[in-house]
Amino acid sequence: MKKISLLLLLLHCFILGSCQGKQHSKNVKLASCYYENNVIDLGVGIAMWNYDCDKNIIIFSDSLLKNEVYNFNICNNAINEICPFFYKPDYGIYHFVVTRLSDEWYEILYNNDKKGYIQANLIFKFVYWDTLLKDYSTGIREKKTGIIYSVKKVSEDTLLVVEKDNNIERVIKWRNKNQLLIDIALLE
Repeated sequence: MKKISLLLLLLHCFILGSCQGKQHSKNVKLASCYYENNVIDLGVGIAMWNYDCDKNIIIFSDSLLKNEVYNFNICNNAINEICPFFYKPDYGIYHFVVTRLSDEWYEILYNNDKKGYIQANLIFKFVYWDTLLKDYSTGIREKKTGIIYSVKKVSEDTLLVVEKDNNIERVIKWRNKNQLLIDIALLE
């Protein structure tokens, strides 16, 4: 039975070309990604994918960027086993939480608690949380109330927001340590 499954997988890969750029390992597992995926740390900001389908995304295991763990093209692969924090690649959203950064690399989180490194400024743009919430989100929603707001100002763990329905300003908490208390809309 295992031989038949392996033969079917190889046939699928051959016909569709969907095995190119997979993990450099014999054990390929499929991940179930959602728009927002869990991470153990919210880090300092987000590495935003620039929707460049001509370049592969390469994740390294080290900050010297020498040991490739994954090398894939999100636009061309039918199967992907990496869940970033925000996942909607058909709309150009494939963004990772960044826990540390340098001029050469971003330390990212994927699949909840896995750490890796991507090259800085290659196909990802780094933005701090306050910039993401103010300049890149089309709105936020409190998870406990469902009320939709636009963000006017970010201050540490709180936001000055304006309720979209009635223009009422208020202050809400957007995170509690490493727990996100809001939903972030990155699409209109």
